[in-house]
Amino acid sequence: MGPGDPKFTGQFIKRLIRREAPARAFEDSVFTFVHVRDVVEVIVRAADKENNIGEKYIAGKYQISTREMYELVSEISGVPAPKLRLPDSVVLLNARVLTWLADLVKKPPMWGMAFEGMRTVKEGTRADGSKAERELGITYTPLRTAIEEAIESYRVQAL
Repeated sequence: MGPGDPKFTGQFIKRLIRREAPARAFEDSVFTFVHVRDVVEVIVRAADKENNIGEKYIAGKYQISTREMYELVSEISGVPAPKLRLPDSVVLLNARVLTWLADLVKKPPMWGMAFEGMRTVKEGTRADGSKAERELGITYTPLRTAIEEAIESYRVQAL
């Protein structure tokens, strides 16, 4: 994640700070986050490392739940998280319907709620980037910094 992130996490943060998120969901799902600059740093250092043919590195450090992400974005931005919390099953059913409708009208689903995307969010993603720290000397940017930079970039875009 980071400034101007056009992917799911960036859209999630953008919707929250613009009060476009209708409800909270999948609060127990856990994800591993990393600043985009750290990903670039891992790639560059891995490419530069001698005798590194065939090695694989995962870039990522901070594992937090969606609930914690709502709280952190709210704390940093000053925008309260949505009060309404929907059960996961309701969100998945809604995503299936919105995806079906989107396919009919040939437009993306409302609120970015594509069914496959929501299924992935429910499952979460955990990754261990400690090998990159050990072998490449990566020092990961604090998660709070990445979120602050992302929020600032979306606020600048809105001007």
